Order: sequence, then C-alpha cells, then structure tokens
Amino acid sequence: MRAVFSLLILLSLLLVSCADKESDASNDAMDNNFTILRGSVPGTLIEAFCEDGSYHKTHSVQNGTAQHPFTLKVPRSTECYLIMTTNENTPNDQVITTLEFNVNGEVGPLFKPLEDSIDLGFIDLALRRDSAVDIDSDGVVDELYEITLDEGVDIIFLEDDPLDSDGDGIINLYEDYDADGISNYYDYDDDNDGIYDLEDSDDNGDGVTDTGYFIDYGYSYFYDDYNESEVL
Repeated sequence: MRAVFSLLILLSLLLVSCADKESDASNDAMDNNFTILRGSVPGTLIEAFCEDGSYHKTHSVQNGTAQHPFTLKVPRSTECYLIMTTNENTPNDQVITTLEFNVNGEVGPLFKPLEDSIDLGFIDLALRRDSAVDIDSDGVVDELYEITLDEGVDIIFLEDDPLDSDGDGIINLYEDYDADGISNYYDYDDDNDGIYDLEDSDDNGDGVTDTGYFIDYGYSYFYDDYNESEVL
C-alpha cells in the first residue's frame, strides 16, 4: 500500500511539473502579445484600463530616491488609458492623474502600444492636491499629464468611447457624477440618490435604466446606452 501511495505521489509530481512547463510556455507565448511600459514616478499606483475589458496594475518600487521605477505589462495593439495615483493608501490625500501622449503632435489619452517595450521616462506627478488642478476636489486631476514620445504608440480617437462617455479624457470610473467630492471609483452612490449603486438601476441619474450587467476590471458594471459605464 505504501509503495502504491509513493507511486501515486511521484506521478502527481510529474504531472504538476509537466503542467508548470506547459503553463510557462503558454505564458512565454502570451508575452508576445504584450508591451512593457517602463518609467519612474513618485510612490505610485499605476493602472491601465483597456478597451478590450482588461485591467492591469502595478506599483512603483521604493528605491530610496524620489524616482521609483516601475514596469507594467499591457496588451499590445489594444487601446488603453494609463492612470497613476499618488498617496494611494490615504484617501483624503490621493492625487489621481490621467496621462496623455503626444506623438509627433498628435495628442490624446487613449493610446495603442505597438512595441515590445516603451520607456516613459520620469513622470513628475503631483504629490499634493493643492499643487494640482482639481476644481471639484475629488482627488482626480482635471488636467491630463502629457508625455512626449517619438514613436511606439498610436493615438486613438473614438466617437463613442464606453470608457469615457463625455470625451474629456478622464474615464467614467474616475468621474464624479454627483459632484460630492468623491470620484465614482470610491463612491458607493454615484448619483447621490440615496440608493447604493449595487441596488440602483440608474447609477448616473440620467433617467435611463441601466442595462447589460457584466463583470469588468474586477469590478461590477452596468452599461447604459453603450456610452455609460459605472462601477458598483
């Protein structure tokens, strides 16, 4: 019995080993479909929200300087927004900044990465809300942070963008629909109607019932007339 048990354990280990190798090979193959974004920032959360519904994030690495390096893997040839948050763990001091790209004079926040690796350089983000333009004081910077690149990305313009329904460059997730000083990302009641978004059939208060429930970015969303997306 013990010999049989030992044999079963050995077979299990071999199967796991084979599975790991297959997984590694699969991951290596999948990496060919991704772009690595590199750069340095103050202590920062870096997020990418992409039009294919994927969500990607990383944190910069503390290195004893004011410029912390980071790498972020995003899907290649897929349109994405890049958003960075300083003071992530102190909600009242968070500064959330959307990046936009200037490529040969073409400027916009929605970009499509085309190369294996793209160096964004040092991104000098605001560390305090009083040093950023934030009219409604929700912690989301109203002015986009511009990065100039010679190549490596295409700037994309969509007439109807489900991630940014008003076309201001700030995705719906980080808008403040009810102007209560809390961005939708952190607001449990986006339209301030007294009904939690989880139970609200009209999260943004536009009078149109939200339709099409799906899971996206690891959060729960409703789609409203295709152009509106809400975090719950």
